[in-house]
Amino acid sequence: MPVYETGQYLRLDLYMKKLLMLFVCCIAISCKKKVDVRCTDPYIYLSKGNSLAPSDWDTIITHEYLKGFQPPVVSDTFITKPGDVLLVSQSSVTPKDFEIELTSIQKKYRLTNLVINERIEQQTKNAQTGCYNFISYELDGHAAYVNGGRLVYIPLER
Repeated sequence: MPVYETGQYLRLDLYMKKLLMLFVCCIAISCKKKVDVRCTDPYIYLSKGNSLAPSDWDTIITHEYLKGFQPPVVSDTFITKPGDVLLVSQSSVTPKDFEIELTSIQKKYRLTNLVINERIEQQTKNAQTGCYNFISYELDGHAAYVNGGRLVYIPLER
C-alpha cells in the first residue's frame, strides 16, 4: 500500500473537489438545455350553448365526412343527459368535415375547415409546460380561431 505525504493528500483532495464541481456544473448546464417540443392537439368539444334548453340536447346525430362533405365516413347517434359534451376527434393528417343534428329542434350544424395548426416550441428539457396547437374552424360558415389551450369548447346555439 502506498504511503502518501500530507501534501499529496491535500492535492488529491483538491483534485477530487474540482472534478466533483465540474460534474455538478455539467449537470446544471444540461438541465437548462432548450429542446424543440412538438405541441399537443387540443381536445375539441361541442357543447350546449346558452340558447338551447337541456331537452334540445337530448339526442344528437353526427356525421363525419371526408373533406368537402364527401360520403360519410361515420354516422352515429348519441342520447345525452345534462352536462354532456361531444368530443370531436380530428387528425392533422386527414381533415374531415362534420354535421351535427339536434333532432328535437330539427337543426343541423356544419363544422368545416377544422384545421389543427401544428407548432413547435422551444422548452427547457424535461419541463412539464404543455403547449397546444392552434385550431381554426367554421361553424355554419362563421370562422373562428383558437390560440392554443388544452380544451376547446365550441358552443352550439339555437
